[in-house]
Amino acid sequence: MNFTEALDNPKVVFVSILAVVLVLYGSSITFEKVLDDTIIAEHPYVLEGISATGKIFSSGFLKAYNGVSVSYRPLSTFTFALDQTLTGGSPAARHFINLVLYALCGFLIWLLSKSWFPRQKNWFHAMLMVLFIAHPIHTEVVSNMKSRDEILTLLLLLASLFFLDKYILKKENLSLGLSVGFFFLSLLCKESAVSFIVIIPLVLYVFYKQSWKEIGKTIVPFAAPFVVYFLIRLMVLDGVSATGLTHVLNNSFVESTGIIDRLASSSYLLLLYFQKLVAPVGLCWDYGYPIIKHIPLSSGLGIAYVIGAMALAALGVYLLIKRNVFGWAIICTIASLGLVLNFLVLIGANFAERFLFTPSLFFVIALAVAFAYGLNQYRYQNITKGLLAVVLIFYSYQTFTRNLDWKNPETLFLSSLEVHPESTRVQTSVGTLYRGKAEQTPPSPQQERLYMKALKHYELAIKALDENFEAWFNTGVIYQNTGRLDLAEKCFSKVVEINAEYTGAYNNLGFINFSKKDYKTALGFFTKADSLQPNNPKVIGNIASAYHNMKQYDKARTYYEKSLNLNPNQPDVRANYGKLPR
Repeated sequence: MNFTEALDNPKVVFVSILAVVLVLYGSSITFEKVLDDTIIAEHPYVLEGISATGKIFSSGFLKAYNGVSVSYRPLSTFTFALDQTLTGGSPAARHFINLVLYALCGFLIWLLSKSWFPRQKNWFHAMLMVLFIAHPIHTEVVSNMKSRDEILTLLLLLASLFFLDKYILKKENLSLGLSVGFFFLSLLCKESAVSFIVIIPLVLYVFYKQSWKEIGKTIVPFAAPFVVYFLIRLMVLDGVSATGLTHVLNNSFVESTGIIDRLASSSYLLLLYFQKLVAPVGLCWDYGYPIIKHIPLSSGLGIAYVIGAMALAALGVYLLIKRNVFGWAIICTIASLGLVLNFLVLIGANFAERFLFTPSLFFVIALAVAFAYGLNQYRYQNITKGLLAVVLIFYSYQTFTRNLDWKNPETLFLSSLEVHPESTRVQTSVGTLYRGKAEQTPPSPQQERLYMKALKHYELAIKALDENFEAWFNTGVIYQNTGRLDLAEKCFSKVVEINAEYTGAYNNLGFINFSKKDYKTALGFFTKADSLQPNNPKVIGNIASAYHNMKQYDKARTYYEKSLNLNPNQPDVRANYGKLPR
C-alpha cells in the first residue's frame, strides 16, 4: 500500500488520527481535575453509576449537585455515570475517552470531506482533518474532562450529517432515520446543538445544490426531535436563572440596559470569536471582568464593532447566495455562536474558548479550501506549501504546550495569570490555590506566608471588581481559619450584601454566631442557607447542632437524621447525634 492509497484507507486514517491526537494530547491522561471536573467527580447521580439512568434523564444537569436546574444534558451526564460503573470514575480513563471521541470527530470530518469535496485529492481530506485536530482553540475542550459534552455534541452532529449524506445519495429511509436520531441525541448532550436546525439547510444548499423547496422537504423530519427536546426541557427544568448568573462577576453584560444596548457588546464578541479562530493566541480559561466589559452602543467603539459585525455577516450572506464555501463558513460560524453572544439571552459567561469547538469546524473547512486553491495554482504552490507548514507547526506547538497548562489547577491558574493578570476571577482562583495549600499545611510560618499570598491575590481581585463576592468570601474564610472572626464576619456580610443568594456566606455567618453561643442568630443564618440550597447535609447538620444547643432535642434529632441520611459519612454529625438525651 503506497502513501496515496493509505490516505484513502479508513482503518489507516483512523489509526493515524488517533496517533496525532495522542501526540498532541496524550499527556492529558495523567492530568488532575480542574475547574468543573469536580462537578462530574462529585455529581450524586454520576457516583451512583448507570443505576441512576432514570434520574439523569428526568432532571436538570445540576439539580442533584447544587439544586439548580436550568440546563438539560442527560446523555453526556450518562456517559460519566457509565464511566463510574465501568472504571470507578478513573480520571485517566475519562481523559482517554475524550481523546478517542475527539479522534472519532476527526474521522467523521474526513468522511464528510470526501463526500462534500469529491473532486479534491486524498491529501486535501487528510489536510482538513489534521487542521481540525491540531487547532489550539480545542485545548479547553479536549483537556478538560467535563467538556466531553462539547465533543459528544459535535460527534453526534457529524454522525447526523454523515447519515444525511447517505440518505441524499441513496434515498435510504433508514439513513434519514439515523440522521434524525443522531441530531436528537446531540440535543441531549448540550443545548448548542439547536443551531444545526439552521446549519443543516445551509449544508444542503451549498454542498448538495438543493433548491429551497427540496431543502424544506428534507429538513421536515428534523422538526420532530427539535420539538420533543424542547417539550422535555419544559417538563424537566425549573425555568429560572441560576444563582449569580446575572451578576457582573459572571457576565459583564448585565450592565447593559437591554437587547439594543447589548448590540455593540455582542458584535465585539462575534469579532473576538473570529479573531481567536484565525489567531489562537493568548488563550485563557477566563475572559471575565474586566478583560471584557459592556460596550455602550452609543460609543464610537460600539458603533465600529456593530459595523464590523454587520459587514462580516453581509459578506457571508453575499457569498452564501452564490453557494460559496467561504460564505457558508461565515454564516454557519455566526449561527453556531448565536446562543453564546449574550444578545437575546444572557448566559453564564462573557466568552469561552469551548464555545468555539463546533464553530471551528466551519473555519477549518474554509481554511483547507483556501490552502487547496493555493496548492492547485502553480505560481502559488511554494508559498502555499510554506504557509501550510507554518500553520501546522504553529497549531501543533500551541496545542501541545497549551494542553500542558491543564495538568492541574496550579498550572492552569498560574498560566492564566501570565496572560490576563487583570482578571478578577483569575486573581481569585490563584488566591484560592494558595489558600488551599495553606489549609493543607500545619500551623507554621509557612502556612502564614501562604495565607498572606492568598490574601494579596484576593485583594487584587477586589481592586479589579469590588463586587467580587467570591474574593470577599474566600478572604473571610482565611480570617475565619486564623481566628479573626470579626474580620471574617464583615467579609461574609459584604458577600450577602452583593449576592443575597450566596449559601456559603450564610452558613459561615451562622458558624461565627454559633461560636459566640448566639444559637438563635446562628439558626437564622443556617436556615437561610438551607432555603437557598436544600439537602446540603453539612448545613442541615449545622441546623441540628443549633437546635441541640438550644435544648430543642426533638428538632435536633430530626435534622441530625436528615443530614446523616443524605451523607452517612459525617463523623462529627454522628458524634453529636449520639450525645442527644434519650
